[in-house]
Amino acid sequence: MGDVEDVVEEGALSEADVEFEDKYTDFKSQFRALVLSIARQLYCSCSVMMFPVLSQIYISVERETPPIDVDLDPDHKYYQYDREHFAEIVFDRGLLTPSITGFIIGGILLRFIGRKYTIILTNFLHVVLLSYAFLSGVEEIYPYNLSFANAFVRQMGYMSFFIYLAEITSPTFRAFFMGFYVLNDNVAGIKVDTARNEGTVNEMLRDMTVITSLSFLLAIFTPETPFWLTLKGNPENAEEIFTWIRAGYSDMDEFNQMLSTVEDYSGDKRILKRILSQTFIMGFIFSILLILCGFNPCKLMEVVLHDNYSQETMTQQENKDLYQIVTEQVKYLARNRMYGVVFFLVFNFILPRKLIYVMSYSLGILIVVVERYQLGSTDTLTQFSSYCLMPPYLGTTSLQHILAVEMFPTTLREIGLVARSIFNVFYLYAQDFGTIPYEYFPLRWINLPLYYALFFISLIGIPFLLIFMPETKNTNIYELDKVISDLPGEDFTSVDGENAVGESEEN
Repeated sequence: MGDVEDVVEEGALSEADVEFEDKYTDFKSQFRALVLSIARQLYCSCSVMMFPVLSQIYISVERETPPIDVDLDPDHKYYQYDREHFAEIVFDRGLLTPSITGFIIGGILLRFIGRKYTIILTNFLHVVLLSYAFLSGVEEIYPYNLSFANAFVRQMGYMSFFIYLAEITSPTFRAFFMGFYVLNDNVAGIKVDTARNEGTVNEMLRDMTVITSLSFLLAIFTPETPFWLTLKGNPENAEEIFTWIRAGYSDMDEFNQMLSTVEDYSGDKRILKRILSQTFIMGFIFSILLILCGFNPCKLMEVVLHDNYSQETMTQQENKDLYQIVTEQVKYLARNRMYGVVFFLVFNFILPRKLIYVMSYSLGILIVVVERYQLGSTDTLTQFSSYCLMPPYLGTTSLQHILAVEMFPTTLREIGLVARSIFNVFYLYAQDFGTIPYEYFPLRWINLPLYYALFFISLIGIPFLLIFMPETKNTNIYELDKVISDLPGEDFTSVDGENAVGESEEN
């Protein structure tokens, strides 16, 4: 009997060992598939994010940036701005017209030539602009003759980059890759500002030309998105690319939902018309939300700075002081936004997406109260606002593109983003509000009413997000389409649908 019991026990142990081995093998296989999928998504995203060179750009951020040399020749062109010239330069650099045009052209190209080739064209134009600036030996970041083209290409890139990232990445890592792009964008912005202060603009242009050239070459070898291929009637190739990118980590449910989405939205022109009208409505609604998120309260406080220089023309020293203060503020905002993106990437794995945007709204309102009305000790509150409130606020608002990409129908996302960009002219207006001297700002009479209107609408924005905004975390963009199609609209099944059913039954 003892021998039999020993055999049974030995068999039981062997069965447990086999079960453990099976679980370990499955875990190892899933982990390998996960790592491989992340690596392939990263490869596809490198042409957008310029990831391989992020580390060397970051070196310039860690180094302390020296202030503008006080012994610099006072006749230097940087300090020759009277107030009107300074306003003209800053406002022209905003370049609202080419920015909006870039959005529109980007949307058209995305619709007709695809995501991949729009990115290739964008990177190529960046290479041309940077090469021209470098070979011309410019001393200033994007002089006026390049500003128009740069604003156009940059906004066209925003259109293509975020749509490509949304369609190529998995739901779990969508926010991470988009956030990483914004992080890289802010770091590169600090690099530009550092180069201007250190007088190394030409060297920076050389480095960025090399980086963008590598990005352009890499884009040639990246795959087109499965959605675009499916939309153009090539589902077999789309399935092959989808399977390669996911590397077996995800099942085919997402791909099947994508096929269903394309079929549903292309099957009935009346439904397409309804979704199109809803897209423009949502473009307006979410552009208002983005205006509220992007209306940087700190820039409102720069009006106080400009009021201190009330004379029509400033002395050379005042020009120098103003230029240095504005430069330092740009660096301050960019660094805080960079730290804030890191906040978001951490929060994204912990908190619901909806809660993150509500937190951004709340922080923005609190910063307005602290900075505008200077409650209590100014020094203490300013430090509290700078170190505790601004980084997460700027980080979450800089991730506004995720909200815009997720909340438009997949088949009409380019059109929705174009609609948003048209309304977004007010957001750009709000951005430039604090940078341009008050008396030279267009429509300056509306500044104060606009400020209070946006502030009070922000209070309404919090319950609006809580009630109406769906949770998008870890949800693929094709599932989100169901939310869009369920929006109020014409019911096509009430009459025509019944007739269609009746006719089919008679047949």
